[in-house]
Amino acid sequence: MILSRILLRDLSRRKASLLVVFIFIFLSALLAAGGAGLISDLAGSLRLFFSTAKAPHFVQMHGGRLSAAEAEEIASWAGSRGLVEDCQISGMISIDGASLRFSGADEAETNSIMDISLVVQNPRFDYLLDMKNLIPEPARGEIGVPVYYAREKGVRVGDHVSLTHSGIQRDFRVSLLVRDAQMNPAVVHSKRFLMNRADFRELEEIFPDREYLISFRLSDSSRIDEFSEAWQKTDLPKSGPAVDYRIFYVLNSISDGIMAVVLGILSLLLLIIAVLCLRFIILGSIEEDYREIGVMKAVGLPRRTIRRIFLVKYLFISGLAALGGSLASLLCNPVLTSNILFSIGQAPSETSRYLASLSAAAGILLFAFLLLLPVFRRFEAVSAVEALRSGSVGDASGRRRPLPLKVFRGINLNVALGLRDILQRPRLFALLFLVYFFSALIILIPFHFLTTLASPDFISYMGIARSDIRIDLRYAGETETGLEELTGLLKMDPDIEGYALMMRSRYELEPDTADSPDDGASLVVESGNHSLFPLKYLEGTVPVSGDELAVSYLNSRDLNVKIGDSLVLKAGDTTREMRISGIYQDITNGGRTAKASFKGFPGLPLGYTLALDLGPGIDVQAKAGELGALLPSARVTHLESYLDQTLGSTILQLSRLITAAIALGSLIAVLITGLFFRMLAARDAGRIAVMRSIGFTPASVRIQYLSTALILLGTGVAAGSLFANTLGQGFVGFIWGFLGAPGISFVIDPLKAYCMLPLMLMGLVAAAAVLSIAGSLKKTVSVITVE
Repeated sequence: MILSRILLRDLSRRKASLLVVFIFIFLSALLAAGGAGLISDLAGSLRLFFSTAKAPHFVQMHGGRLSAAEAEEIASWAGSRGLVEDCQISGMISIDGASLRFSGADEAETNSIMDISLVVQNPRFDYLLDMKNLIPEPARGEIGVPVYYAREKGVRVGDHVSLTHSGIQRDFRVSLLVRDAQMNPAVVHSKRFLMNRADFRELEEIFPDREYLISFRLSDSSRIDEFSEAWQKTDLPKSGPAVDYRIFYVLNSISDGIMAVVLGILSLLLLIIAVLCLRFIILGSIEEDYREIGVMKAVGLPRRTIRRIFLVKYLFISGLAALGGSLASLLCNPVLTSNILFSIGQAPSETSRYLASLSAAAGILLFAFLLLLPVFRRFEAVSAVEALRSGSVGDASGRRRPLPLKVFRGINLNVALGLRDILQRPRLFALLFLVYFFSALIILIPFHFLTTLASPDFISYMGIARSDIRIDLRYAGETETGLEELTGLLKMDPDIEGYALMMRSRYELEPDTADSPDDGASLVVESGNHSLFPLKYLEGTVPVSGDELAVSYLNSRDLNVKIGDSLVLKAGDTTREMRISGIYQDITNGGRTAKASFKGFPGLPLGYTLALDLGPGIDVQAKAGELGALLPSARVTHLESYLDQTLGSTILQLSRLITAAIALGSLIAVLITGLFFRMLAARDAGRIAVMRSIGFTPASVRIQYLSTALILLGTGVAAGSLFANTLGQGFVGFIWGFLGAPGISFVIDPLKAYCMLPLMLMGLVAAAAVLSIAGSLKKTVSVITVE
């Protein structure tokens, strides 16, 4: 009964302040539970998706023709390995973007960065699934289109696809959208279109290029590295990259994983604000209830009982908010998981999502009260005699000896009084400063990350140097001849200012040349002149001499090498010792690549890349289209398009969340400003009455409090900006380090980040401060009039 009366009385006395705390804990629990539910759904959906599709554990891509004898040799080798559960060779028809056109599109996919392949449904595993995660077989004249094109190009069932080569055109109706465990994400630049078997045989006569996926299912997926080592040591066909099950998982989870991380950051910042507000309210409650606490002690109630009374009160409010946030997250779940539902399908069970959401909300509540427990120890210091005698906690606001106004000479009097009030009562105003600080973080860290992701400079984190246009060529038997023609064409083109040719090859690593658990591992190396289009290096410099090698961050970590260490590369019977000259960032190809400048040391060829810059005033997009038309067998893209096609959907999804974060940060600043200055004006009623009696106008008093708010806002935003650009950037780099980019640097939009957003906050905070003290000023005026 006592607890109920105290709780009801406090709810009526402190409705506004308790409501604000309720909202913040509610939002913090909502975001934490939403992020946890998103991760749970992503993990469950991926498990079901990969299980239904029977995703291969190891895949070797092979460009060019594969003879029946070579296929038989692969099958024989796989049969001799007890670790191999099943082996499958899937033939694919490779087509260039200029040969593919969707109905309603203005032009063919000439500038697409995707490697496009036509396939039939696999017989035993590595199935392509429809939108119900069933294993489909298109009818004659029908085609299954990857979900990537539905998301990026708006392709829908019922549309038509035209395939053209050497004047021959075939039209197909889109009968289904295809989910592909290997090639679903936009960051994977290969896409498989599902065909009817009869149509596929006809198209084999029209399109000459072939590629094969040599896929393996293992009896023990934890032994992938062991199998990869054995495979790389063979002389079996492998003219292409090799990938495994773990990379498929990582690539399929990047987009939604980024969303979950941003939600987690926002939740943590909101929780800190909620704890600050709750701490402020509890201290204010102790001050207001000082006499009541003294009476409780005087009648013999133990300190533990008194502490429990107040603890239960705030625990009830916070628990209700956390539970509400957890339940609300379940309502928001369809919005957060819409990308998962579209790309890979629904998680098999909702129980894990509910448990994850409730656990996250419970964690928020527990963490909040662990931080608040020291505050409740203040009850220990309350003296029954002093409380009954004075009825006040004393100088809880932290007042100091008044500063003389001559210290602020040259400053407007009202502004000087506002600044002096902050300096005299720093403990009181620390709350507002910290709220503005964390509100700035809620806005700036996600905003900086979005502008970084959308910036052309982000290309450097993909292991690609900045250039105007990029040209990719698959390796095939006739590639060398075509390459000579291409370089000759580029030399003669007056629009091209410079270019660099790179060759991608696979090399074996000599055993015991690196502290790696995988002796006999391989390394994909891009060789050529990297000094013309250099990357930004985490450590060291670009490889210049023939014995220098730069490796990606994840490769340096896996191989445990640093600048100056050596690796021995092996190509056939030839070896070459390479010294590590640089370490760079790369989130593509599983984050494991390398770069060198050697010539005359041919490994297993995978393909070629040309980076080129145009002269001043040349239209990059138009030139890319012109080169694409001249080079139908090459993939020609300008880098802005490359980024848009790779990360466009992720950026769009993230931008919506950032908009919500900006609105949330602004709402927090407004709510706390209103609550704080309403409380402050009530506390300072006597002070305001004195100022009014000696001639200060209501406008002058408003300017004093407005000055206080804007000074605190300015310092809070400045401190938040500094923190976001240093420790905040480091935290984002720590998260991206798992993908291969630990040294990420924010690309900042100064106009929006340091002008537009602060001005918006300033206007909202100023309005909240003025409105919150207006009522108190009216009351003060009426009191003076009566007197």
